[in-house]
Amino acid sequence: MERSDFSKIYWINRNIARWERKLEELEAASPLRSASNYQLTPAYGTNLTTDNVAKEAQRRQEIKERIERLIDAAHAKKLEIYGYIDEINEEEPYMAAVIEERCIKCKTWIEVADTLGGSAKAHEKAYHRYIMKIFPAEDGK
Repeated sequence: MERSDFSKIYWINRNIARWERKLEELEAASPLRSASNYQLTPAYGTNLTTDNVAKEAQRRQEIKERIERLIDAAHAKKLEIYGYIDEINEEEPYMAAVIEERCIKCKTWIEVADTLGGSAKAHEKAYHRYIMKIFPAEDGK
């Protein structure tokens, strides 16, 4: 496990939410109800390059596939981080809780503070100090 793994899961989750919002926007602005109900092959005598409905259906399907790939990546990374949390839980229960709230549940520092008590800045500083201590930078920074 590396230092970057903790931020990766956070940003993967954020990207999933971003792509889900994009898909919702496309669905709300479209008369096309479901990309899965539309054939991507053109009807006889039509030109696929000018078929806007097919282009929209294809774009929606691409977004759904991207979301699925991100969900799979997030699941794998979550399992890895949960394994790490289980390892440190007895020695560092506070930090295990902070890592779970921030990285796994994708909460802001203010939300972490609301859940665990204390101030957002204190949790953030403790988290960063812990990460720097456990995973020192290879270049000495």
